[in-house]
Amino acid sequence: MPSKKGFQGLMDMAINRACLNFGKDFNTSDDGNWYKITSPIIVICSYLEDRIIAREMAANIYTAAGEDLDNLITNDLFYRNKGNFAEGLCNITGENDTYIPVGSITILGKNNKYYKNVEPGIIKNKTLKIKFKALEMGTSYNLL
Repeated sequence: MPSKKGFQGLMDMAINRACLNFGKDFNTSDDGNWYKITSPIIVICSYLEDRIIAREMAANIYTAAGEDLDNLITNDLFYRNKGNFAEGLCNITGENDTYIPVGSITILGKNNKYYKNVEPGIIKNKTLKIKFKALEMGTSYNLL
């Protein structure tokens, strides 16, 4: 393993290997043909080394985030739900002293998604502000 990381570490390793294969007097200086041919390959290898390290860092359920976490979890047959149930307040109108039980009102939002009331209430002054929750999870249920 090279003692240095990245391009210089990989180049040192390649120079050592070239000297072993072709002899100590093999020209590995930075103005020689071998160096000019090897440098682009080492640049690609350095990039791939960085990508491998990044993948290893993401291949842990404690450090992975977003798509990396989804890929890690779904490979083990566990699925993560995208988003939560959207919630919000809505004003409803009706006759005074009308009791509204939980789940008794379903409304259609301006996004053509359905929401159901998640708390009870009693209408006073012909209006009631009450909490509603989306029937399904997902960001498409969010209303601005």
